[in-house]
Amino acid sequence: MTTEKKSEKKVVAKAARSQTSGTNIFVRQVRSAARTRGQHVKTLVALGLGKCGKTNTLPDNPAVRGMLRSVIQWLEVKHV
Repeated sequence: MTTEKKSEKKVVAKAARSQTSGTNIFVRQVRSAARTRGQHVKTLVALGLGKCGKTNTLPDNPAVRGMLRSVIQWLEVKHV
């Protein structure tokens, strides 16, 4: 791979990161996670949730978005 292609990839990756940096996601748990897989409960706890009505503001990054995607059925999500 040439150095031009490597530098282009770095620029694209940096631009993608800068689009989501600085923004936050407001998350509220609206449904109970009772009778669900343990992995989903652990994900909710990692997001700072776990009980109905709990809220949290999280950074908007790919890791958080992936966690939200796995438990979205119990959440209300807004961009702040």
